[in-house]
Amino acid sequence: MHAGLEKVIQSISEINDISAQIATAAEEQTSVTQDVSRNMNALNDIVNNLASNGDKTVSGMRTVADVNHQLTEIIQRFKI
Repeated sequence: MHAGLEKVIQSISEINDISAQIATAAEEQTSVTQDVSRNMNALNDIVNNLASNGDKTVSGMRTVADVNHQLTEIIQRFKI
């Protein structure tokens, strides 16, 4: 076989190998990106739940403070 033709065939083979490596890397990158996206969505859900629970806690504390204030006023009416 002619040396020039062999070199072309070898170059084509190397290009095919590099193309396969690029395709594999792209698939891996897509997989990692999807994992990151899923994890970010899960983190967002957790943060939203924490914010909601925090709001409920603040509301509950205000209710307790209001009841405490009312009880204090009632108790002050009774003087010994």
